[in-house]
Parts: sequence; C-alpha cells; structure tokens
Amino acid sequence: AQVYVGRRSLVIDVFGMSTDSQFVNTLLDVIRKRGAMDKLISDSAKVEASQRVDEVLRALIITRHRSERDYQHQNFAEHRYNHLKRNTNFVMNLRNVPPELWLLCLQWVADVMNLTSERSLGYRVPLGVLTGQTMDISILLMFFFYDVVYFTRPKSKDYSGGVGNEKTSEVRAWFVGFAWDCGHALTFKVLTCDTRQIVEISQMRAAGDGINNLRLDSKAGEVPTKNFIWSNREDDDELPTIQADNAPFVEDKTD
Repeated sequence: AQVYVGRRSLVIDVFGMSTDSQFVNTLLDVIRKRGAMDKLISDSAKVEASQRVDEVLRALIITRHRSERDYQHQNFAEHRYNHLKRNTNFVMNLRNVPPELWLLCLQWVADVMNLTSERSLGYRVPLGVLTGQTMDISILLMFFFYDVVYFTRPKSKDYSGGVGNEKTSEVRAWFVGFAWDCGHALTFKVLTCDTRQIVEISQMRAAGDGINNLRLDSKAGEVPTKNFIWSNREDDDELPTIQADNAPFVEDKTD
C-alpha cells in the first residue's frame, strides 16, 4: 500500500499496489482525487525519485523534498502512519479479521480517521479542514468493519453466474468499507462470504442479534488470532497484545 498524508489537513489516502513501480499511478490518483499538492515530501526510496515521478512533478509545478537516508522521522507522514497502523491493528484483532483483508481494513480506518475530529486540528475533522465544508459522518454510524450483513440477491437467470452460489433470497457478506465513487452518499463495499467478491451496495441489513455482538463473543471465550501490519523497516519483535479497553478510537473522558 502507498499512504499519502496531508501536511496541514492530516487527510489520509491509501492506495493498493501490486509492485513498487505503480507508485507513480498512485501519485496521479491522489492528485486527481484531492488536487495537486504544493510539495511532495517522501523518504529516499528509489521508486519515489524515478524519472517518471519527476516528469509528473515538473508538469504540475510541484516541488519535492526527501528525508535523509535512515532518518524516516523527518518525513511527517511517518508520524500519522503510526496512528493509522495502530488503529488498524486494533480493529483486526478486535474483530478477528483474516490477514488477507489488511488492505481493506487499512483503507476503512483511514476513512474513519478522515471523518473523526483531531485534537491537533482544534478538534476539527481532517476532511473538513481540507474542503472547508461541514462533513456528514452518517456513513460511519451504520456498520463496523467486518460486520456480517445481508443484501438482496441480484436478479439473475443463472445463479452460478451471479453473486453468490446458492438459491437464497439474500446474500451473506462482510462489511469492508465505503464506496465513495459509486451510488449515493450511503453506499458501502461488502465482501460476499461464498464467492469472495467485492460488491458495492446501498440496501443491506445487519445480521441478527448476537452475530456482531463483541460482548457476546467475548463471553463465549473466543480469542482472536493476533494479526499485525508491519512496515518494511520494522524489527521482527512481536508487538504487545492490544486490549479492547485501550481502543484508540475512544477518547479518555476520565478526570
């Protein structure tokens, strides 16, 4: 994944990559999505200093700055990424998310952080700082990552060629994110349980009582497997277990 962080707004954008050479495509995507930045600050990775990247920066008159080798703390994005990674690790362990869904979880956490008030911004919302608008956070209140949901099976003459592979009126799926570029403002991304397809849907319902209840899961004695997102430069030491009562999304209200 390639992570972009706004220096003043703290807005986070996460793009998946199959190879490092796709960095320039993510750069063009973030420019198309947010607008051209004044300066691109990065580390000393070769892929971020390629000739193609320089051509894009020259064409859009974007200056660049690189941190010293082995001094990643000079890159402001590293600090914000640490918070993003910590929140993602917490969610994956809280919901026992399979490791292969790490990118979807990372993108969902970034979306939540973009719409959540930040103390360093005077308790303003990062996207609100970037756009100057009052953001609607209704989409955050509908489902939690990896919730079990059901949606109406799409009409199809041949069930084997459609979403899902059983003749039922509904398709069982997991909620895995927000579909910002599809449908109306409350459109979501779900992962079907049977065919493992990503579907963008707006009309769906949460599973019955108890299935998505973390408290009931805890009483049943279910212990989630620890999954962690790592950076390339991190050591192999195992991170400490993240406790549910230390949720980074919950503000401490004690005196």
